[in-house]
Amino acid sequence: MNLAAVLGPGPAGIVQPEKGYYVPSMLKRMLISAAALLTIMTGTLVSATPAQAAAADCPSGLFCLFHHINWGAGRWQINPATTSKNVCWNYANSTFTDGYVVDNASASYIDKSPSKSYGIILYDRNDCTGTGSYSIPLGFGTNVPNLSTEGYYRAFGSYKLVQY
Repeated sequence: MNLAAVLGPGPAGIVQPEKGYYVPSMLKRMLISAAALLTIMTGTLVSATPAQAAAADCPSGLFCLFHHINWGAGRWQINPATTSKNVCWNYANSTFTDGYVVDNASASYIDKSPSKSYGIILYDRNDCTGTGSYSIPLGFGTNVPNLSTEGYYRAFGSYKLVQY
């Protein structure tokens, strides 16, 4: 097969049939490199964005805390419909799905609980004490990608589910 006849020398590149390959022009090489770099930087075209992936990662009917911002890393979850109300729960023995203890850090959350009659209060210390707490009314589908933008910079030590 004559490679020069198939590819032609044209302005897009140089045919070197004696070496058995086609060398693209500088412009074509730059375009190929740019396309490869863009694919690496953005991921594949069919991949989900972090928010889409996380929303699917918090099952319907649950409230989920995430270890990292933008719903990243491990997840901890509760079902407000089946969790005892007005009882203080410590996070000391609770872990995210990535193995880290929940009371070390929580950076984002997703609320998929269906009932608007509950709320969760997150405390920065064990036994529902401390200098700070963060209240979240449930059932409104709230998704907070970064709790520090909400003015909360602490790890949570305990929580209490309350009924309105």
